[in-house]
Amino acid sequence: NNVSVPSPIHGPVSSMRLLLGRYAVEKGGGRIKIATDIKTNRRVALKTFLEPSGVDGLAPGGRDAFEQEVFNLQKLRSDYVVDLIDYHPDQRILVTEYGEYSLRDFLARGRDHHPPHHPHPHPHPHLLH
Repeated sequence: NNVSVPSPIHGPVSSMRLLLGRYAVEKGGGRIKIATDIKTNRRVALKTFLEPSGVDGLAPGGRDAFEQEVFNLQKLRSDYVVDLIDYHPDQRILVTEYGEYSLRDFLARGRDHHPPHHPHPHPHPHLLH
């Protein structure tokens, strides 16, 4: 499903793939994709958890890993960790705020550099069963 949306970085973009009815994918073809939320015009990161490859169903990327990451991100609040914005258990996709800097960038800036404070969103209404 392709749509035309404005991108916060690229300006008008003629055709982008739309995921989950609202996230226009800008780049990324693997497990992590950078997208624009067309409802808020905010950049986000989408992380897809793959099917388990192990026989026991507990391989990295399986449902257990997805549920554990959702649980951890819901509990963790820090200026140094991206916030969980949304998640979709059926598709095993997490939506987080987009971190403008990598860990390498952060470490290069030094210990005394602090990221700008950002307000944390209200806890997400989804509940895992």
